[in-house]
This record gives sequence, C-alpha cells and structure tokens, in this order.
Amino acid sequence: MAVRKRSWVTKTGERREAWVVAYTDQAGMRRIATFAKKRDAEAYEAQVQTEVRAGVHTAVGASITVTEAAEGWLRRVELEGRERITVNTYRGHVVLHIAPRLGHERLARLTAPRIEAFRDDLLRALSRPMARKVLITLKAILRDAMRRGTVAQNVATSVRIDSNKRDQPKLEVGRDIPTPDETRRIVQAASDRWRPLLVVAAFAGLRASELRGLGPFVINTLRAWKLACPRSERELVFPTNSGRISHHKSIIRSALIPAQLAASVVTVDGRAKYPGLHALRHFYASWCINRKVDGGLELPAKVVQARLGHSSIVMTLDTYGHLFPHGDDGAELAAAERALGLHAT
Repeated sequence: MAVRKRSWVTKTGERREAWVVAYTDQAGMRRIATFAKKRDAEAYEAQVQTEVRAGVHTAVGASITVTEAAEGWLRRVELEGRERITVNTYRGHVVLHIAPRLGHERLARLTAPRIEAFRDDLLRALSRPMARKVLITLKAILRDAMRRGTVAQNVATSVRIDSNKRDQPKLEVGRDIPTPDETRRIVQAASDRWRPLLVVAAFAGLRASELRGLGPFVINTLRAWKLACPRSERELVFPTNSGRISHHKSIIRSALIPAQLAASVVTVDGRAKYPGLHALRHFYASWCINRKVDGGLELPAKVVQARLGHSSIVMTLDTYGHLFPHGDDGAELAAAERALGLHAT
C-alpha cells in the first residue's frame, strides 16, 4: 500500500496533479483511489489498512454516494412513522446543505479530514445551531449506511460542533420560564379540552414529543379527562379527536397560545409570551429546584437531572444551575395544587 503523487498535462496544456492510493483489498484485488489533497489520501490509506485487516473494506468503485445513502436513510425515517414535519426538516438538511457539499462523494472515499472541512464550511455559511443540526443528520445517514453494510465505518463520529455557551443567555423567569402566576393563569384560562395537557406539561417535566405519545399512567388531573378522551388504539393520553398522535404545532396553536391570550400572558405587542411547550418544561425544572417558586420542592441537582432525563448532571447545572437552592423533596401534589390554585380530583 502506498500514496504517490500523479502529475499530467491536459490537452489544453494545463498541468494537473493528484494523490493516488494504491492497495490490495481483502479479496486480493488491486485497487486505486485518487484524491485532490495529500492529507485526504493519507487519511484514506490509514482507513483502508484498518478495514482490510478487519475484512470489512468497501472499495470506492463499489460504494454508493452520500446522496444515495441519504435517500435510503430518509425512506427508513418515513417507514418508522416519524412526523411529516420532521421528515421534511431532515430532507431540507440533505437537499440544501449536505448534497451540494458532499452528495457526489462516495461513502468509501469519505475521511475524517473531509468531514472536518465539511463542518467548517457549514459554520461559515450557517448559524452554529443549524450547522450542528445538519452535521447530526449526516452522522445519522452514515450510521444507517453502516447498518446496511454500504460503508465500513462512520468517519464523522469524532467530528463535533459544540454549542457556544457565550451565545446562550441564562434562562430567566418571566422571559423564558413562566412565573407561577402566569402558569396558574394559563392553566385556568385553558379550555377543558386542553387544560389536562398543560397541567401535565407544567408538573411532569415531559418534552412535547413525550406528551404527545404519553401512555395512561398519570392519575389525578387526568381522571376526569380520561372519561372524555377520544379513543386511541395506542392508548394515548392526548390524541387528536380521531385518536391519532397530535401534531406539535396543532397543540401550540390550539392550546398554548389561546390559553396565554385568554390569561393575558402576552408580550408588549400583544402576542403569546411563550412560543412552545418547552417553556412549561422549564417551569417544571424551576419549580423542582427553586424555593422562591410557589410550592417549590428545593430538590438536589441529581434528582432534577433524573426527572428531566438529562444525560449528565453537568447539563442540568449548565441549564438551571443559577436557580438551584439547597433542600430536600417535599409533598409534590400539595405543592402543585398550591402553585396552581387547583385541587386534585
């Protein structure tokens, strides 16, 4: 196996050069791969050596392109029943950002340095959050390609775009997190159809996707709703009127925004103050940890970490650490009722 430089002159007299990797694969066949940059050729040589020894190498000529891999992955996402808006978001990542930069590349030709260059290009062209989402989509495509056996490894695994904490202001009660009074007014102003969902959102700490797929295990506030809940084959707690999973945007439009407008929880220009259900998840976190919140539980950081499903206590502290007091668990149901001015049924 060797990396060598190849130079030639085109018919128009232009001098060209490239870097060639020549090797023998695990089946004893002679193979070559050509690269514009020496570092990419050397990275590919090292990758090939490892794959050939493991017997899992796929030659460039026998490899599919990134675009082909992306289409296969998108079909799988659709078959898994993901929401249309989610599939369309992923497709936008592919069509607008991945295919123009990497679409023609064959999977076997990809190297970690090539993905690093892709990462840097994304950061130059997009906001950091969007660049990070696109990179995550590419990683998912390559993981799926590995599962299908069309590539030996995911060369994007070690490539990262970390969030820039300096660009993320700390969460603020009244701006990002509803106050106890705002939460009380929102819940009391909500229609009977949506009040149970908003109560659970505020006092279970669930993500919007978890709420929409929630199974029947919450009791007190949901007892009355259970009698009126539309039938659902999946035993969903908050289905649509036809028993299907509710779309996130529909819940925001039908439940959260009208309740805020009715409760006068609005911005100075009269719009609903909190744009998504995640604000109620933030309220739940602040209620768990902060003694200054009406009925606050003053729970330790590790307890809140487990309740929120964060991967690490560092994530919990980074997000909510400035709100943490010291204290122990308390009577949750009574605290919830005090905070909302409600009584469990």
